[in-house]
Amino acid sequence: MRCFLFILLFIPFVCTAADDHERLQRIESLALSDWDTAKILLKEVNPEVLAPADKHFYRYLSIYLSTKDTPLETVVGQYKGLYRTLPDEAVKVKVAKSLLALEAYLNEWDHAFGLAKDLEAQISRLNDVQSNLSAWKGMVVFYSQAGLYDMASDMVGKILATKEAGDDLR
Repeated sequence: MRCFLFILLFIPFVCTAADDHERLQRIESLALSDWDTAKILLKEVNPEVLAPADKHFYRYLSIYLSTKDTPLETVVGQYKGLYRTLPDEAVKVKVAKSLLALEAYLNEWDHAFGLAKDLEAQISRLNDVQSNLSAWKGMVVFYSQAGLYDMASDMVGKILATKEAGDDLR
């Protein structure tokens, strides 16, 4: 009887955690097409009730969605602070990719090259094909902006070597 009661009490928490993660993913995908709606939806999320990994995702999205309203140097500082606190996970790759793009834009090459090296090491440890593809695409842009076309070409090769890249990229 106690086991049954525990299960009844635990199931809503598990469902809510899954719902929260899906909600954050939806907000992230919406940010590409409807920035303002994504910001409104993110404000409706209570970060205090999120699972630890989703709290990291929430913090990433908060910084990402503040990019238009905040000086880029401030955004870079926020990303750096978040990056230092994250375990190796998909969110850390997202933060690194965003940080690389901003640092390249701001010509902060010294830190950016170290971050690119760290990102490559993360990719080798992370078993998440979609995160890896996203990171490699970000690194193609970064290395191209830096004028390192051979490195960018290496990243394109890694993308094309995956079956998930799709025929449209081949």
